Amino acid sequence: MTDIDREIAKLTTRGVLAKPADDIHERLIEAISIAHPDPPRDASAVGDWAREYAAKIEQQLHAELCAPDGTGLSPTYDTVLDTALSPKGIASVTAVVLKVVSAVNPVIAVSSVGVYFAVWLLKRGLIQWCKVPPTTRG
Repeated sequence: MTDIDREIAKLTTRGVLAKPADDIHERLIEAISIAHPDPPRDASAVGDWAREYAAKIEQQLHAELCAPDGTGLSPTYDTVLDTALSPKGIASVTAVVLKVVSAVNPVIAVSSVGVYFAVWLLKRGLIQWCKVPPTTRG
């Protein structure tokens, strides 16, 4: 069993997959905060810092996963990633997420960050998410 499989099993057991996308995004921010060995010293700045990283990663994920014309998923990922919220689907999306996270900051490219990002994207709906430019999201 891989770290990703263990993380997916942990989230499944804890009922995280049933939570709304916004709750999962908050857990993602926490996972980013925990993953970095040297976050800002000011505790109040940690959340802002982690949100900035999440936004950078989200922009890069959008560039990687989505069709340039804004119609949905890139043909490269069209059949691979538009899956249900299943362990196999989560693992497939996590693999792509971790590739992108590694390019942004390899220090936070850990299974928990990858899995939370994957679950959040799947809960949001990848095709719909790809139709909204990253600069217009709130």
